[in-house]
Amino acid sequence: MRVALGAEVTGAPRWPDGISVRVMDLDVDLEDYAIAYGEAFRDHWGHVELPLEQRIRRKRAEFESWGDEFVPDLWFVATDGDTIVGSVGSFPCHGGDATRSYLYHVFVRAAWRNRGIATALLRHTFAQLHERGCQTVELHVDSKNLTHGLQLYRGVGMRPVWHQDLYERHLALAVDS
Repeated sequence: MRVALGAEVTGAPRWPDGISVRVMDLDVDLEDYAIAYGEAFRDHWGHVELPLEQRIRRKRAEFESWGDEFVPDLWFVATDGDTIVGSVGSFPCHGGDATRSYLYHVFVRAAWRNRGIATALLRHTFAQLHERGCQTVELHVDSKNLTHGLQLYRGVGMRPVWHQDLYERHLALAVDS
């Protein structure tokens, strides 16, 4: 999905009572981020539950693998007190284009959903990207998403730009006798 950034989508976010936003600090927040991420994506297609230590290691390796593409100032967490309840991260200069950005792992934990947190996170991120000169924002979403991602993204002005079908086939493992 894609949206062109402008005043209509970069307006001030409305945060629910008790919810605040800040830049994620990987050195401080990685464990809490991994917990929140794991819970939020538990109902996502293809999710595999992992022990917390393994989830933390994988998330750290993922962040490190991005090298210079990872811009820490563009990874935000929504918090309720000290609890990370949602997050969105973005990559500016997507595909080498300084006017294009990509959103990665937009999520809100189940107990905090349907309160406007994801919309506020997106609007906050859009404003930050717009300030950096980005003109468009893109993301990928599962159209069969159980958490109504398409409705969320359409609600902040995003529109589909292409569609991809993914098929899965389960194969039986050969067993030696």
